Amino acid sequence: MEVIKMMNRSVDQGPTDLDVFMFYCEHLDNPCSMVVDGQRHDIRSFYERMATEALKRFSNPFLKSLLEKKIKERS
Repeated sequence: MEVIKMMNRSVDQGPTDLDVFMFYCEHLDNPCSMVVDGQRHDIRSFYERMATEALKRFSNPFLKSLLEKKIKERS
């Protein structure tokens, strides 16, 4: 029953800690990139900064700890 409530939550409530965690994990592991003058460039550092800023708003200590580890792993 709780899962159904979570699935039906209002968009106005914004993303959950889990939503934010999954977003940044995906983008830290696979950042957007492009080739310029034969060299690949990505924006992982941008995602690292944004994820670090997002940590301040986490209320789930477990997910906060996991995201901190992911940021350290990828920096």
